Amino acid sequence: MNLPAWREWSARNRAETTDTVRTNKSKRQHEAYRRALINVIKPLVALMTVFAMLGAGEFYFRVIHLESDGFYMTMMGQRWYRECWNPLFTLSNPAYPDDNGTVAYRDRTWTADDLIGKRKIVVLGDSFAAGHGVCDVSQRFSDQLGAQLGSDYAVMNAAHNGWNTPEEAFFARYYPFDPDVVVLSYYLNDIAPAIASTPNSTIKIPELYERPVDNLTAQLVNRSYLADYIYWHVLVQRQWSASGESITDTYLKAYNDPAIWQTHSQELQQIINWVHSKNAKMIVVVWPILYSVEQSNEAVDKVSQLFQAQGIPVINTADLFAGRSTNDLIISNIDAHPSVFAHTEVGKALYTTIKQLGW
Repeated sequence: MNLPAWREWSARNRAETTDTVRTNKSKRQHEAYRRALINVIKPLVALMTVFAMLGAGEFYFRVIHLESDGFYMTMMGQRWYRECWNPLFTLSNPAYPDDNGTVAYRDRTWTADDLIGKRKIVVLGDSFAAGHGVCDVSQRFSDQLGAQLGSDYAVMNAAHNGWNTPEEAFFARYYPFDPDVVVLSYYLNDIAPAIASTPNSTIKIPELYERPVDNLTAQLVNRSYLADYIYWHVLVQRQWSASGESITDTYLKAYNDPAIWQTHSQELQQIINWVHSKNAKMIVVVWPILYSVEQSNEAVDKVSQLFQAQGIPVINTADLFAGRSTNDLIISNIDAHPSVFAHTEVGKALYTTIKQLGW
């Protein structure tokens, strides 16, 4: 090869080598950029997925899922109340001590014309009878009883959340329609005012587990339905349940305290006396602690015997629910009010009792 030809070949070879090096370098740079981009995109996609899942969860619990709790502690429980607590039969009377002289029952509005020619049944009680946790009022035992009895009867629900025996006795006196039959729905926490009002009693009702306040958890739980659900159902569900069980144990102990029981017996007698003053008949539905049915038997029997001793028929729901699981009887693990199944069984038992007695 002559010199000029060799130089030309050498130059061409160097150029090709340079091009190859540049191409390889470019490929390596491109691959490096691609990997860097992937390393950035992957966590971004993961983060976006997490945010999408959190957003979907928030939407579900804020808009779609509806669930009560036993004490209106949760945001969802408060939304349940806003959406489900209807219809309302509002009465006004200057004798009423609360809410500017009004009381609102979760019932249809009744008029005197509605009741012409009908047997009037008035249901007294607390949140069990009012149907806490049951969004469709037609599924409450009072409404199921009315449907079974038919158009010759008017079953009026005069129960109210949070009431105990003294409130039931007080507000019954001002109910605008005199009953032919009174159904008293009695739950074992109705002894609470007697515990508080009995002098020198060593039994004290513990505090219920409360919502978080004034910390980061509170800020999150009070703003997010998803966080609220996780907090109550997962993080503190055990503590909340233990708090409720501690209160329940206190109620059950109170039935064995002679002074408290005497005070409470006098409270119950006020309702019996009011029924007699109306020349009405009376049935009592006694509810156990629904997640401790067997442990409630002694207290349930004691209350039942007080009424039976005066010739008043009693439906002992502990007998109705014998052998049933707690999940059958309560709304959920954060709401121990009666399930639709429990309401249905009580409605059937009331219907059978009323028909057997010829009322």
